[in-house]
Amino acid sequence: MEKIKAVSYGVGNIGRSIARFMVDKGVIITGAIDVKNVGKDLGDVIGIGRKLNVEISDKADEVLSQTAADIALIAVATSMEKIYPHVKKCLEAGLNVITTSEEASYPWTSSPAIAAKLDQIAKENGVTVTGSGMQDVFWANLITTLTGASHRIESVEGRTSINMDELGPMVAEFYAVGRKADDIYKMIEKNEKLPLGDEVVCLRMDLENQISDLGLTTKTITESVKPIILDHDLPCKAFNTTIPAGM
Repeated sequence: MEKIKAVSYGVGNIGRSIARFMVDKGVIITGAIDVKNVGKDLGDVIGIGRKLNVEISDKADEVLSQTAADIALIAVATSMEKIYPHVKKCLEAGLNVITTSEEASYPWTSSPAIAAKLDQIAKENGVTVTGSGMQDVFWANLITTLTGASHRIESVEGRTSINMDELGPMVAEFYAVGRKADDIYKMIEKNEKLPLGDEVVCLRMDLENQISDLGLTTKTITESVKPIILDHDLPCKAFNTTIPAGM
């Protein structure tokens, strides 16, 4: 079986993990794109103890036009709006796309126009776009699969927790880590967006995915934000600091 060749598009915390997984599974990484660590060897950046002879570049068009690959693994943002230009480049270069964008796992209600555009571009170039990640299994498909083993369902309740240190500073900022409690409460009262609030709330996408898979119809969806306030100091690797109690 011929080995898969891939471009690692986005080499932040999540992108580095994906690249390590690919190397471990025998995927040949032929290109790497990111605005940071430009010129460095991907193997050094992802910490596998050896070089991959793949230099990280911030010139996406150049990498995609000069690199032979089957797929692009895109890990750059949450929303369809922000990943659109990156996905479009890869599709037009003839690469299948897998992205960790939470919204891409089910974009048909939140960003139908963008989803339709990318779907059309993919078909025109004979390739595909797939939104995947932990939400694919644990927040959507696992739940809908388990309902198949249930005789009667009255309600479904889910809880999830995330270690922000593993996801990096951008995600930590999105979830207002380290912000003063009073500031967060004021923002909630004024119905203002939290940092990076133009991103979609990813759990809503998975809820709508489940509803669709179960053949149900959405009546209403209510979202709320409730901060968790620290009662003790907590080291934060994502920001390389210690967050004091009361934040």
